[in-house]
Amino acid sequence: MRRKKLSEKDIKKRRTIVIISMFVATFLLASGYAAFSTVLNIDAKGNLIEVPKISPSDMIAPKNIVTTGDGLYADSVETGRYVFKGQNPNNYITIGDEEYRIMAIETDGSLKVIKNDGINNNATFPWDSGYFTSIAGVTEADSVTGTRYSNVSTGFCYQSSGTESSYYGCKSWGSSTTTLDSNGNNVTEMPKEAGNATTYDLPTTEAYVNTYLNTTYLNALLAKIDVNKRAYIEEHNFNIGPVANTVNQTLATEMSQEAAYKWKGKVGLMTSTEYVKASTNSACTSVREYYNTSVCYNNSTTHNFLAKSYNQWTMSPYSNSGSTLVWRVISAGTLTSNFGATNYSGVRPVLYLSSDVKLKGKGTSSNKYEIA
Repeated sequence: MRRKKLSEKDIKKRRTIVIISMFVATFLLASGYAAFSTVLNIDAKGNLIEVPKISPSDMIAPKNIVTTGDGLYADSVETGRYVFKGQNPNNYITIGDEEYRIMAIETDGSLKVIKNDGINNNATFPWDSGYFTSIAGVTEADSVTGTRYSNVSTGFCYQSSGTESSYYGCKSWGSSTTTLDSNGNNVTEMPKEAGNATTYDLPTTEAYVNTYLNTTYLNALLAKIDVNKRAYIEEHNFNIGPVANTVNQTLATEMSQEAAYKWKGKVGLMTSTEYVKASTNSACTSVREYYNTSVCYNNSTTHNFLAKSYNQWTMSPYSNSGSTLVWRVISAGTLTSNFGATNYSGVRPVLYLSSDVKLKGKGTSSNKYEIA
């Protein structure tokens, strides 16, 4: 197919656009503007148009904060933190070619984001492989083989029946070398119950889903992102402390239980309290209420964008006398605690984007944010 020959008029027009682009770029630099302050595009008629870039700090301007309906709210517990709530707030963001949602703007200015749907087309995964050494579709099984359960009561993830089939994985997200206390110090054991002195030894490797997300999933995601933008996905502390299921317990108490233990890395999951915070239902203000109050999970999609039609794991261990149970959100929208880590549920990766990230777009489903 022959290319159309450009007319002298077209050639002059293109030369003019190039000259104007160079002039504007020079002007911006000479005027003291940072190179990332604007994006210049050319419309169909050859006109230069400016596309504003948005920073996390721009998002939390007073005019953007709401107190009712879908939108961005000031966090009810953590001063200086902001969370998206409701059925369908404008918090869509594209990372690579995958659709995420912004959950929060953290106190350090970073954006905490969650994949809008489960990985691998909502495939289900074990949170931890327990004693199993071969799981369908799991290529990293060898990384946790035989190291996440014990047949002695003084070990980790012990099940009293003493048979391999009774080991239900380990509820520790991290390992004995990657788990931290609230002050950032490495610990080699965790309490089975929040605030209780009874502990279990941490295993020597990470939970299966942790390993999978921070190797196979992360590598595939980074391959889809421009090399100059990959650094915006940063290592960050994730809260991994066990959360109790206690009557009249407040969200602030549940958050402090989560924050008692941490893990630093790039990919995690949402916590049980983050699921609660995404709700605009005034009856759903704690993990306990999402567990025990029917109005919190009946028609849950009408007030919580994190609710899905399939079961999904959280990052939060369940606080009880055992060391195998993990909180998860089931398809009805309720938080449940009676599932061992070797059960299968959907996995929605959670990332932190650094505070200096710049975005373009409007955050709607048809005009998502993307890294500029």
